[in-house]
Amino acid sequence: MIIGAVLLFSAYKLWPSVTYYTMSEAEKTQMEKDAPGDLRELYHNVINLGLDLQGGMHVVLEVDIPILAQNMAKEKDPHLLDVIDKASKLALANNTDFFTEFETLVNSANLRLVKYYADLDGLSGKTNADVITALKQQAEDAIDSALEIIRNRVNLASRSRRFKNQGKTGSLSNSPE
Repeated sequence: MIIGAVLLFSAYKLWPSVTYYTMSEAEKTQMEKDAPGDLRELYHNVINLGLDLQGGMHVVLEVDIPILAQNMAKEKDPHLLDVIDKASKLALANNTDFFTEFETLVNSANLRLVKYYADLDGLSGKTNADVITALKQQAEDAIDSALEIIRNRVNLASRSRRFKNQGKTGSLSNSPE
């Protein structure tokens, strides 16, 4: 008797969801025209489906490499910040790698990056190319760290959630299967 009552109550509570989610868009539009209050009432009683039940989502996050380069600099000289800003704009406009543009601008401006990034893993006396290599490693580490944080914070109980690094821009992607 109790089982029958629970089944009837469950069916009663599920009926609005079944009705709403099996309606076509045309049927919903027609119902909105004919009886807008009924459609709102039906929607109000529907069980809210999470993104995993609605087909998932695709998210792309990008690590801001120029900001990382600014933050890693021990000395924040206006000339260096200007070069970082120009490199960022050129990389975006030309669809190129930030570090390629940065190295070109730094070398043309005769900047010694060791002066600004002396704290990076014993770089004293090293060349601009060595500093750029160290900055690239720091960027890769930041991307890996961000990816790990996202993996740890998102409920990975669903097998359809896959996070991956999508290349040099530092993109992190959640790809539904």
